[in-house]
Amino acid sequence: MAIAGRVAIVPKGEWSANATYKRLDAVTHNNTLYFAKKEVPAGTVTSNTEYWSKSIAGGASAIATTEDAGVVKPDGKSMSVDESGTLSINLDGTTITLDEAKNVIKLADALKDKIGSALQPESIVNNQVTTETGYVLDARQANPNLDGTLAKQLSDLNGSLNNIGFKDVSDKLDTDHVTGAMSAVNIGKIVMVYFDIVPKAVSDNTTILPTGTIPNAYVYAYHSINTWGQSAIPDSLMAVRDDGSLAFWSGKESIGTRIFDSFIYFSR
Repeated sequence: MAIAGRVAIVPKGEWSANATYKRLDAVTHNNTLYFAKKEVPAGTVTSNTEYWSKSIAGGASAIATTEDAGVVKPDGKSMSVDESGTLSINLDGTTITLDEAKNVIKLADALKDKIGSALQPESIVNNQVTTETGYVLDARQANPNLDGTLAKQLSDLNGSLNNIGFKDVSDKLDTDHVTGAMSAVNIGKIVMVYFDIVPKAVSDNTTILPTGTIPNAYVYAYHSINTWGQSAIPDSLMAVRDDGSLAFWSGKESIGTRIFDSFIYFSR
């Protein structure tokens, strides 16, 4: 009978140049978490992507720097967080959410590009009138059916705000290893994966969704899955790869046990 390889992450603390590591060993370095993809020789730095996979998150309590991920705290003046955990921005006494701020920036960029091409910026003063007679907005800019016009840009921008995609990928699951349901919802670059599955066999970095099934992960996104209400059964593990496939690790104890959860990752 075949014996399954390592199927659980093993914490190894801070990375050491003098140590060797096994597949799925987890180390920290510069406030960032790394997972060993395979046997790692001593002295192999964490930036070597042949051996190490970088987590999408930095240290849980580390402060973010210009090079490493970590905790970012609002200053309480220009930015704040309310009781629900929503981040808000204060613009000249007006409080708006981060999503509203993004929409303002997108609109400002669209307006800037169109104003720059349709008008002479040097002829505009603070009272929003021109210094030269006859400088007005080209009437074509108000037509949303013409490519390149300001109205078309605004129409496209409003449409993109509702760009939410849903995909049921249950029929793509490798039924030799799992059965059940799985779906993905993407809002821009944010992807939410929902699943309700039952393992049928031991899985060790097994591809249960083929390449291109879900949006490609920005970097490998790992998710540890707790078997609800059954503490005696070890956690399983999923990883979204950067080719849009999904890997799965699950031990013998999980076979026949219902596993359901959801997780979020950033796509390319």
